[in-house]
Amino acid sequence: AYIRELITKGHKARTGYWVEQRGGMLLFEAASKEQAEAIVADDPLVKHGCVNYQLYEWRIVME
Repeated sequence: AYIRELITKGHKARTGYWVEQRGGMLLFEAASKEQAEAIVADDPLVKHGCVNYQLYEWRIVME
């Protein structure tokens, strides 16, 4: 539900898991690093201590 909410808000969110390793990834667009940090902090899995995360800024070169 949280990912669907991000998509609805225009963040183009995508999530998935690594097939051969543990863990997963959430990709989304944000207007700033501060907004990205707020999005991650509001994730229910983060709020409830279910996951650890690292936030990286990724810049698209070509689409």
